[in-house]
Parts: sequence; C-alpha cells; structure tokens
Amino acid sequence: MPSNHLNSRDISIVVQGPVVGKTSDPPEQQKTRQALESARRVFPDSEIILSTWQGTDVDSLPFDKVVFSPDPGGFPIATGVPDWPLNNVNRQLLSTLAGLKQASGIYAMKLRSDFALTNSEFCSYFGKYKSPGRGMQFVEERVLSCSIYARNPRLRRHNRFCMHPSDFFFFGNREDLLRIFDRPLVTVEDQTWFHERPDRRALLPEDPQYDTYLARYCPEQSIWIGFVEKYTDVPVEHAFDRNKAAMKMTEESFAANLVILEPNQLQLVAAKPKIWTHAGHKNCYSFKDWQCLYDAFCENRRLGYRMLRMRCALKYLI
Repeated sequence: MPSNHLNSRDISIVVQGPVVGKTSDPPEQQKTRQALESARRVFPDSEIILSTWQGTDVDSLPFDKVVFSPDPGGFPIATGVPDWPLNNVNRQLLSTLAGLKQASGIYAMKLRSDFALTNSEFCSYFGKYKSPGRGMQFVEERVLSCSIYARNPRLRRHNRFCMHPSDFFFFGNREDLLRIFDRPLVTVEDQTWFHERPDRRALLPEDPQYDTYLARYCPEQSIWIGFVEKYTDVPVEHAFDRNKAAMKMTEESFAANLVILEPNQLQLVAAKPKIWTHAGHKNCYSFKDWQCLYDAFCENRRLGYRMLRMRCALKYLI
C-alpha cells in the first residue's frame, strides 16, 4: 500500500508496451506478467491497465482493462548501425497516452511492460516538495521519475544531452501525465532531420558512432520538449544542442516539474538488471543533484547551485 497520504484505489497503473513473454515461456521470461502481478501485489486496490498493440495475445494476463492500439512502428536511430535499437518514441507516446485516457484514478503511474514493482515507498516523495518553480512549473504536483538516463548536460562526458529526463517510469497526477504525453507523434521530417543536412557534420559530436545519426531528438528529448514547448519556447534545435539557455531550461524544468529518484529509491526491477549499473550513468542527475536544482531554482538558495557545481566537479569536472 502507498506509504503516505495516497490511497491505492485512487491510483491507475498503466503498463505500456509490447507483451514480453508468452504463456509457454518459463515464468522468469514472462516479464509483462511479472509487471502486472507486481502492480497488483504492491497496489492491491489500484486500477491496472495494460496498453499494448492490436493483435497481441493477452489471454490469462491479470489486468482490469486492456487497451489495444495500432503499432506506429519504430524508426532507425542511424543508418548503417545494425546493432543500435530502433527509436520507439512514437510507440511509447501512443501506448502511454492511450492507457492514460482510459485511466479513472486521480493519480497515475506509467510503467514499462518489462519492469516490475517491489514496494510503494517511493510514494512518500510525492507531494513532498512544495516550492513553486518560478514560472517554469507546468504540472500541478511534481512528477516522480527515474535518475537513469536523466542526463546532466553540464558534465564533460559523452551523451551530454539537454532536456533529456528518464522515460522508464513516471508517477503523478493523471492530468499531469496527460500533459506530458499528449503530443503529436514524431514526424518523418524529425525522424530523419540530420539526413542530407549540409551542416550535419558541424552539428554532430566528433564521436564516429554518430556519423550517420538521423533523428532530430532522442526519444526522451522528444517527450520532454514536446511537453515544455506547450507553455514556452524551447531553445534546443537538435539532440546535441547544448547552448547556455538550453542547459538552464533543462535545470529549471527538471527542478519545477520532476522529482528525480534513484533506482534504490524506486525499487524497480528491470528485465535487464545491468541497466542500473552501467558506467554511462555517471553523466546523469542523482537524487542529490536534483535536490540541489530544487534548492537553487525553487527555494532560491544560491548555495544549491554551488553545491551542484561541486558535485559535477566530483563527477569528472564541468
């Protein structure tokens, strides 16, 4: 049961994505069943919604509602790089929004279909941080999200993206999650934005793995920029744009609209556990980093920003 003022029956849990694992598979491979069963175990009175694709076999899976959507498909991140996964942002946008629209709870959770819950202790962070976001807050209550892949663009490491929160998990007011995910799908133009641009080499990082990069934004950027630009101009032209205004907006929007929690706080179980320990996570915001942003931009404490810079310096210098 939720560990603070929240009531389980007021929460809708949207398990979104493909059904991972067949009924004939060993139990440990039935990841979506595990996700649904964990949701029922941790939030016994909550509405559980499976949002997946038309034609999917969902027989015997434990849910209250199922939503079937046409699969919009993924698109290549780059050309000539067969080991890179597809960019599935349109799949995520469509299935998450379809599930949220069917949700009846005051609060909602977005959970990937290959993740599982272990407890509800993360709920204690919801509603805890009350200071307003100084004109950059576009949600009624800060939404809980994960630190893994919440990129800090000020660190001098690879994958330094602006406006790039994690998209693994969100929890908050249902209306706030609708604000985040209710946006048009990424167009073909933006899917191939870098293709045949005469200035593409000057825009892309020097790392050769990006030589044939295509999409204008990473999936996480597409979601967050699509949300924020409903309310204000976003000074991020493309995925690798790290101008000063973009970095500041990243910090302000994360402080005002999110609470970034680490895996040990969320206690999520991932289909691929190594995802939590990857070395690349050193360029992500930690919970303490987020607290510094909150202190700086919401509590108006100059020390908060100084502390963040010191923490960045310890993470291989800004």
